[in-house]
Amino acid sequence: MIAGDPVLKNLIIEVGKELIETHGVRAVVGACGSFANYKSDVAAALSVPVFMSVMLQVPMILRSLKPTEKLGIVAAAKKALTRRVFEECGITDASRLVIEEVKDLPEFHNLLQCGGRFNTSRLEDQVVDLATQMVTRNPEIHGLLIQCSDLPPYASAIQNATGLPVFDMNGLVEWVNQTMVRQPYVGFV
Repeated sequence: MIAGDPVLKNLIIEVGKELIETHGVRAVVGACGSFANYKSDVAAALSVPVFMSVMLQVPMILRSLKPTEKLGIVAAAKKALTRRVFEECGITDASRLVIEEVKDLPEFHNLLQCGGRFNTSRLEDQVVDLATQMVTRNPEIHGLLIQCSDLPPYASAIQNATGLPVFDMNGLVEWVNQTMVRQPYVGFV
């Protein structure tokens, strides 16, 4: 998926159509940021809105920041953030992105190995440390985006440690859900 293997495209489209036809799905959201490799093809093939990557949020977040401010991205691997991913997500100015990868964190490696030796508290500490160091080294960062769909459980801890807004896949899914399944307005409490 990171390389955009075209074999996966047809499978994603097939599953998307099945979800729409069988379950009445009103939108399709991809979990991994690398699903961006298939965004245009999947959107063209399906009859519902398609949000294939958390990276779709980048242009909006950048527009919310001052022109001199940057967005930090906590990625599984830098190599996954290719020119194609940027193009598919409408990212035109990568110079405002500071990217750190978690692939070499010991506990993230354990998570990927699926060997039953994964410690979520340890991974949280490692990811928070990585994000804190990134912000310390780059004080122009005024927001963080978690690109990897394995890391949203640590968003709150990252925010508490850095004091910055933290965007992730869960936030994107909640936003899409709220637009697709509107609730009656009951006022503010």
